[in-house]
Amino acid sequence: MDFSKQYPPISWWIDIHGWIEIGADENSDSLIRLLDEGGTWWEDDEATSLDEAINNAENFLIEDLPNRFGKKFKL
Repeated sequence: MDFSKQYPPISWWIDIHGWIEIGADENSDSLIRLLDEGGTWWEDDEATSLDEAINNAENFLIEDLPNRFGKKFKL
């Protein structure tokens, strides 16, 4: 499975604007975080599995990217 085809908004985020972190660390208990040069843009503190966290990140970006960057995705 090609990640960029399965999750186009996350792939766009990584390719164009920022990066993601997966897994809890000393600063956060979330399973996934979207970051850019300004720091954490979004983090999922509700997911109980990695699959759920990735889907939540994807859904957040689908909502956020058109407002923030004018980027829309056909899903």
